[in-house]
Order: sequence, then C-alpha cells, then structure tokens
Amino acid sequence: MIPRNFVQKDHLNLIGEFNNMSFRNFKAKENKLRKTMIQIAKLTYSKGMIAASDGNMSAKIAENRYLVTPSGLFKGFLEEDDLVVIDQLGDVIEGNHGPSSELMMHLKAYEMRSDIEAVVHAHPPVITAFSVAGIDLTEAILPETIFILGEIKFAQYSTPTTEDVPNAIESLIRQHDALVLTRHGSLTVGKTLEEAYQKLESLEHTAKIISEAVKLRGGKMVAPLPSNEIDKLWEINEKLTGKKRPGKIDDFPNDQQISHELIAKTVMDVLKEMNFQ
Repeated sequence: MIPRNFVQKDHLNLIGEFNNMSFRNFKAKENKLRKTMIQIAKLTYSKGMIAASDGNMSAKIAENRYLVTPSGLFKGFLEEDDLVVIDQLGDVIEGNHGPSSELMMHLKAYEMRSDIEAVVHAHPPVITAFSVAGIDLTEAILPETIFILGEIKFAQYSTPTTEDVPNAIESLIRQHDALVLTRHGSLTVGKTLEEAYQKLESLEHTAKIISEAVKLRGGKMVAPLPSNEIDKLWEINEKLTGKKRPGKIDDFPNDQQISHELIAKTVMDVLKEMNFQ
C-alpha cells in the first residue's frame, strides 16, 4: 500500500512540474514575440511607414497580458529590452519604459474582437495623404484589396493619445482589419504581428498604385470596380477565407445578432403605430 503522504507529495511535484512547463512555454512565446516585434518595428521604419518615434505595435502574450512598444523611443533602433509588458488595464507589469501613448487604441481592438492577436499603428504617407485630401477608398479599386484587406474604412479624425481615438475605431474594428485614421495614419490587425504588418504594407501599396493612376489621369480620381465584380470577389474571398463581407447581418457579433423576423416585427409595429393596417 502506498503511503497517503507519498501520493500527496508526488501529486504536488506533478503540479509543480506542470506549472514550470507552462511558465517555460509562456516565456518562450513572449521571447519569440519580442524578436518579431523588433524586426517588424525596424522593417516598418526602413519602409518609410513611420519616422523617428512614430507608430506603435502590440501583441497578445496571454489572456490579459500584452507586449507593446514603448513611448517616445526611435522605432528604428529599438531593442528587445525596450519593450513593455502590460495588463488589460494598461498597467505596466514588466519594462523600463512607459508604454505607447496610443495604448488605449490597441486595448480597444483586443476588447472588441477575440480573434485579434496583434495590432500595428503606423503613419504610411500615401494612404494618410488620401485621408488628408478627403478621398475615400471604401469601394474597392483593386481586386487584391478585397482578398488581403477586405474593405478599407476611414475613421473620423480624433485627437491622438486621447480617448477619442479608441472611440473612433470602436464600431469599425468589429468588422474590418485595416483602418485609416484620418490625418493620423493607419491601424491594422491580425492573428500574428506578421499578418498585421502584411496588411499595413498592402494598404500603403494599394494607395501608391491609386495615387500613380490619379497622376496619369491628370488628377482625376479613378473609378472603383463595378459593383457586380466586387460582389463576385467577395464571394470568392468568403470561399477561400470564410470571412464574410462586412455589413451582412450574420457578420454581427452574437450579442448584436439581428434576425429577419425581428426586423419584420419591428417594421410591422411601426406601421401599426402609424395606423397602416
């Protein structure tokens, strides 16, 4: 017969080993994210999509734990130790610097969608120039835009570093992976830092192509793809990725699901109040 205290001790050892393994896996993920974030920060700078200390990025390490770039440091020269770990409230858990001043925008994105694992905010010059000029690119001009970015949505201007910024993106980020922050830059999200960065690069590349086309037309804006072609591309995209076109009723989060029956009932109630029987 095995002594009871031996079983308890062995059980505690197993728990300890499991916790140590979980911690090692946790730290391994964090270390990998640190390396990737530094690479992408330097790449974003070298591609001219940020200047000096502009821009910021973050990645989800675990539930309620995020890795973010620091505030005020030159992104082209960041080191792994410069990065900051925060909780869901934005409080610093680990790091020698303050977190990005746009932290609340990042946390809003994570709050609105559980599938988001990384956020990149940059100041790509051409797409930002479109927002300054008041030129909207929501209607797709290039087929690749739909496949990589979905719809490009422009968030209304909001004062940087204030609560106005997360408020401005709240409704848009629910269904869009690439936002243009009017007069402020871009916000792209993904399941990885690489994916969020890819969308940033694609967003700016799209803007450059359209900008060149506008120049060739003597300053006249180019027309979007025909609506039937856009519909076809979205159908293809849904088959390839499973992602539905923004605005479809079944795209809303479960807590905001709207049924056809509810819409019909609401219309009938309004008609009755207006004495239309």
